[in-house]
Amino acid sequence: MSKPAISKSEFRRFRESLRTARENAGLTHLELANLSGVNARYLEEVELGHVKIPTASKIARIVHSLPPSSELCSFQSRFPRSVKQKSTPPGFMDRLPDLLRIAREDTGISLRELARRSGVDAMYLSRLERGLVPTADWRKISAIAAQIPLSELAKLTRLSGAGKLKHSALALAGDLEKLLASLPATDFEDEEWVSALQTRLQKCMMVVKAPVGASD
Repeated sequence: MSKPAISKSEFRRFRESLRTARENAGLTHLELANLSGVNARYLEEVELGHVKIPTASKIARIVHSLPPSSELCSFQSRFPRSVKQKSTPPGFMDRLPDLLRIAREDTGISLRELARRSGVDAMYLSRLERGLVPTADWRKISAIAAQIPLSELAKLTRLSGAGKLKHSALALAGDLEKLLASLPATDFEDEEWVSALQTRLQKCMMVVKAPVGASD
């Protein structure tokens, strides 16, 4: 039997640090799962200490899917990122404050106006531009970039976000499949519920099959 990647005491510190770093980054278990490729339920169980000590490769995938932090720094240095692990464009998060400031100034839009258009709090936006926020919720970054569509910020956001969104869609579809499979057969005798479910699924398929460039 191979030796565990970390000791029991280290595992306790790891799971506590993981939860703190994840919450500070504003990520749910599902969002971290999409970034790391590690099952969301497993991540939740790790934080609760209900699973065996993760392998070194899993630890690496998890910690390097989160921004550098004082909580995880020792694990991030001890378990280097795999060259095969996917990530955002090199330096994107590090460059985010400058990309945001340049895009906003080139467009001639104020912080207050950009906050209003994007639905992101103006104080948060100001801190983000000054590099005072460790990381941003990807949905907030996308909302901001959408208001400056011709900027490098928007371009890099689209490139980096495409993979995240596709992974999220697959994960959600998989979760729905498991949920439906877990329901008792009698639930499907509810014709009104089944009809509503089918309508929603058909709408999803219409979006998937829509021609490129099609709009509502």
